[in-house]
Amino acid sequence: MILSTISQLELLLYNILAGVLTGVLFDVYRSIRGRCNNKIIVFIQDVLFWIFAAIIVFIFLFITNYAYMGFYCYIYIAFGLFVYLKIVSKHFLRFTSKTNRGIGKILRITVNNVSYIFGVFTYAFSKKKKKNKKYKNTLNKK
Repeated sequence: MILSTISQLELLLYNILAGVLTGVLFDVYRSIRGRCNNKIIVFIQDVLFWIFAAIIVFIFLFITNYAYMGFYCYIYIAFGLFVYLKIVSKHFLRFTSKTNRGIGKILRITVNNVSYIFGVFTYAFSKKKKKNKKYKNTLNKK
């Protein structure tokens, strides 16, 4: 199949972009996975991630270049992944770490505020119930 120069350049860019996409997916996976000591669980998670990443990259390449995969396509995907991991990955991981800490802080504050309000209401209602019982007891004695 003979491709024009523009088509070949598009294939090159899409394949490099597929490598970058794989790197982004890998960094997101690393930030979500956390630290797990069980090797079997880690192995299963890794296999599931790579199956998912392969499906996503295949869909991306199918949409952009009709899944035309020559040997050089794999080289360009590996090149895109390598460039992403060497240049962008540390900044992306720092960003996701700060974002996760910020979201965690917001969730903690929200849960603390809601539980405080719930505690105040339950305390007020339990105190009111005790006063009602005390009042009923004094009426029954008379």
